[in-house]
Amino acid sequence: PVLNLSMVGGLPVTALFGDYIIVQYVWNKKEGEAVLAKLYNAPDQSGVTDTYALELRFEKSGTPTETSGKDVDGFAAIKMSSLRSLISFNGQDYKDIQLKFNYYKGTQRVNMTHPVRIYKN
Repeated sequence: PVLNLSMVGGLPVTALFGDYIIVQYVWNKKEGEAVLAKLYNAPDQSGVTDTYALELRFEKSGTPTETSGKDVDGFAAIKMSSLRSLISFNGQDYKDIQLKFNYYKGTQRVNMTHPVRIYKN
């Protein structure tokens, strides 16, 4: 159901600051519907050093009470502690990584890669 996806930048990804990244998405909402963003470890890891692929799925719920909807913005806060446990910091306080989000834009599978600095603590 996603029409557009972007990552809100500028926030530190650190356990001391809430440990979340924020993604903004646009979807076509019909009255009576809601959407929930869920994040999964993507099975198609590219093997590229310091690139982590994640599968972002949006699940609709509710019963629409209209046939056409309107495009609305939504935000999802994604907890990063599980990803942090996969990263080798090599004695440093932070690591610059690439987050690759796989998601569906309509019926087409697309991806977006975004640089992120993630802190050890």
